[in-house]
Amino acid sequence: MLTNENTKKQSMPAVVLVLCILTIIGSVFGLIRCLLYEVVADFSNNTDYWRGYAFIICHLSTLTAAIIMLTRKVIGFWIYLASQIIYIGLIIYTLYSYSNFHYGASSDAQALSYVFTLIFSIPSVIMLVLYLVLVRIHLN
Repeated sequence: MLTNENTKKQSMPAVVLVLCILTIIGSVFGLIRCLLYEVVADFSNNTDYWRGYAFIICHLSTLTAAIIMLTRKVIGFWIYLASQIIYIGLIIYTLYSYSNFHYGASSDAQALSYVFTLIFSIPSVIMLVLYLVLVRIHLN
């Protein structure tokens, strides 16, 4: 029985490591995407594009959380949790703000916005669940 517990404790940090590495990669890609959005907003003279900065803050805080979790500190988990909840909420808010109700978007544009919402939110929700189930118990 002790051997199984020791094996379990030794193998679980690999789960933490893999999820943190995936989080770092996802955060870097998210930052690149946000910077591209900012460039497009600047070219179109969209001076009221605060959501891009909010997404950048979410990705930076998620990146910071993953680095902290690599040191096995539980505060990184809580930063990650808060960042992802804010990120998912911001995605939903952005979808709502571009909906037919506010901008008179066509049904095709609205359908496309739903697809992009799914593309960006489903991986975040999956990672959030994985962190909640697998990582929290292995941090100090």
